[in-house]
Amino acid sequence: MKIRLLIVDDYNIFRSGLKLILEKQINFEVVGEALSPSELFLLLENIKPDVIVLNLMLPQKHIFSITQKLSNKHPNIPFVLLSGGGDEFSILECVINGARGILWKESTTEQLVIAINTVASGEKYLFIPEYKLVNKIIEHIDNTSSDKYSFSEISAREQDVIKLFAKGYSYKRIGKELNISPRTVESHKKNILSKLDLNSVTEMIKYAIKHNLAEL
Repeated sequence: MKIRLLIVDDYNIFRSGLKLILEKQINFEVVGEALSPSELFLLLENIKPDVIVLNLMLPQKHIFSITQKLSNKHPNIPFVLLSGGGDEFSILECVINGARGILWKESTTEQLVIAINTVASGEKYLFIPEYKLVNKIIEHIDNTSSDKYSFSEISAREQDVIKLFAKGYSYKRIGKELNISPRTVESHKKNILSKLDLNSVTEMIKYAIKHNLAEL
C-alpha cells in the first residue's frame, strides 16, 4: 500500500520539484498540494494523507497556525518539517505541536525518504545537527515525562517570564512585553531558578517544556 502524501509550500517551483522527487518512490503517492493554511485544511476535509510534508520556510505565522491546528484537529496525521535553518525555538514549537520528523538543508533525498517512511510507521525522525541547542532540548523531552506539573510556587508573572525566555526573548524585550524593567526581569529569573532549584535559563526552558508550561 502506498504512503499518501500532502505537500505544503508556497513556492510553486519548490513544491513541483519536491513532488517529482517523492513520486519517484514506488511506495509514495502525492495526493494533494497546498500553498497556505486555508488550502491545506480545505484539502483535509476531503482527503486523508498518511503524512504531511511541510516547508518551514513558509511565513512564520503560517507555520504556527498550521502546526497548532494540525495538533488540535488532525492529531493522527504526522507531519515532516523541511527547515532551511531558521529560529531554533520556532522549530521547537513545531515539535511541541506534534512534528514527527525534521530535516534541514544539509539533508539528502535519501534522508527525506527515510523520514517519511519512519513517521508513517508511527516513529519519530528528528534529524538535527549536533550543534543545535534544540537537539539537547528534544532529547530531554524524549527522556522525561511530560505530565502536567503544579507550579504552585511560581507566580503568574514568573510564568509569563518563563514563557518569554522560552521564546528566546532578551531581558529588554521581556521587560517591554510585560511593562517592567530589565532589572526586574533579572530578579524574576533569579527567583524562578531558586524556586525550581535550577542553574540557568536553558535549564529553566527545559523544565518548563517538560511540564507543559512553555507553549512557545
